Amino acid sequence: MPVMPEPSMKKAFTVLLLLLFPLLHYGQSATGKKYDEEQICQQFEAATSYLSETKKFKENKIRVDTLIRDGWGYGYFANAYVAKKLNVAVKDVYNQDSNEIGKVYASFDGKAYLSGSNMNANCFSNTRKPNTLISKLDSDTILLRITTSRLGKEGAAGSMYLFFFDEKNNVESVHETPWIE
Repeated sequence: MPVMPEPSMKKAFTVLLLLLFPLLHYGQSATGKKYDEEQICQQFEAATSYLSETKKFKENKIRVDTLIRDGWGYGYFANAYVAKKLNVAVKDVYNQDSNEIGKVYASFDGKAYLSGSNMNANCFSNTRKPNTLISKLDSDTILLRITTSRLGKEGAAGSMYLFFFDEKNNVESVHETPWIE
């Protein structure tokens, strides 16, 4: 017959587990994805060079938040991203197998704004008031959300750019959309 622990022992063990659970959960959520710093810097520099060359933004006006988000914002470019991943034209996305579309879509659907991990890379300047958020879902894309005007507590506006890169981290294609909140 198994020996049952005394009620006070069982209660103490339960309290210990309840106290340790937040610490264990914090450790898992704080680590997030680990990104290749060199790759992100190469892609970020290629993206900012592109924006500077096309006279969208000056490179020195881009101040980066060091939290690299895990795919947040990709939903704004859902058709373009799914088309690229399925290697089809954007207009042909919905002619594909719905299970394949669903798998790609599920990779970025519902990503939290603050999901991700901090990265203090040399290519990012330390700043108090960042105006650029970076989101990364895979090795060949990067999303930049740049705030161009702040309206105090009322809101802000700007542009989002989804960059696709080739194997050498050169800009392959760019998709842009404005945003306002």
